Amino acid sequence: MKKNHLIELCVFIFALLPVVAHCEISEEVYCFDSNGTGSKNFGLHVLYDDAENWSIAFVKYRGVKSVITLVSKSEESEGISSGRPDQVITAWYEVYGGKIAGEYEMMSQGANIYSMTYENYGTRKKTAFLFNPEAIGKNGRECVW
Repeated sequence: MKKNHLIELCVFIFALLPVVAHCEISEEVYCFDSNGTGSKNFGLHVLYDDAENWSIAFVKYRGVKSVITLVSKSEESEGISSGRPDQVITAWYEVYGGKIAGEYEMMSQGANIYSMTYENYGTRKKTAFLFNPEAIGKNGRECVW
C-alpha cells in the first residue's frame, strides 16, 4: 500500500470519528521463500497503529496481482532471558473467497524471524517458509524477487 493510500485511510478514519483523533499507521514488510521445487515467495505486509492497538495484514505472492487479507488470530509473548526481546508467536487467519481458508504463523524475537508456516485448512497441508530480508526492495515497502 502506498503512503498516499495510508494517508487517505487516516483521513477517512478521522472523518468518521466524532472526537479529535490521531492516526499514525506504520507498515512492516517481510519477505518469505518456501525454498524448494516450485518455490513460492510472498511478502507479508503488516499495518498497525500502536496508539489505537489496531493492526491488519495481507500477503502478496510473487507473480500474483491480488492480495490475500489476513486477520489477527493471536499473539503470544514469552520472555526467554532478561535483557533480551521476548519471543513472539503471531498467528493470522487467511480470509479467501469470503471464508477462513488457512492460517499463517510467525515466530520472532526482536528483529529475528525464526519461522513462518502456512496451513491450508482445506487440504491440511503445512508449508514452511524462510525469512529472506535480502528480498526487501530499496524502498522497504515491497519484496523484489
